[in-house]
Amino acid sequence: FLAFKAAAFEAVLVAALVAGFVCSSFAQESLVDVDSFRAGCRSLEDGRFATAVRQLETTWEQLIALDAGGIERDFVASRLLEAMVKNGDTRAAVEWIDEHASVNASPETLRWKALALQAEGRYSEAALAFDTVRASLPRPHHDLQLAHALCLARTNQAERALEILGDSFVADSREEALQLAFIASEAGQMERALRVLQDSSSEGGDPETRWSLPHIRLEITLLL
Repeated sequence: FLAFKAAAFEAVLVAALVAGFVCSSFAQESLVDVDSFRAGCRSLEDGRFATAVRQLETTWEQLIALDAGGIERDFVASRLLEAMVKNGDTRAAVEWIDEHASVNASPETLRWKALALQAEGRYSEAALAFDTVRASLPRPHHDLQLAHALCLARTNQAERALEILGDSFVADSREEALQLAFIASEAGQMERALRVLQDSSSEGGDPETRWSLPHIRLEITLLL
């Protein structure tokens, strides 16, 4: 589950961290002179994620050699983890996280940390990271809510997962409908799971085909 709506998330995050950017602007200014960092950011924007990983790893090594401050390190860490996750290297991202546990992670860095941990099945750790990220946002974020809820549901906290989503949460796709149905079923709310899947199938397909309780369990088992 890595299909984040990045632009929307970043807009919300920026609004939440305006005050913090007064400090982080120093990090950006000091990093402007680092060729590998500029190149890495360009590669990231261009979708050349593997190249971005190599360039940002070089930047990280330079920061360590220069004994750079925590703000600069966090800023590079967030870009590096973003590149790894977008490149599908979530195992490498998790290994990097484990090796650099002392990094003072900002919400943006924690966002990519949580996604990497979730992809590698470390749901408890991912849920904790999502907790911190969500607390930094001024309003709920759709994709973040669902990712957090999925991690909670996979760690026997399905009821809390549904509390985070609330009654008004609506799945935007069939994949999300399956995920929401999984969470509801883990919380013992099979009627809600059935309703979610029926709603998701009502917009198309054979009207004679209806979801049943065994069908729900089979779909969830096979696809999740």
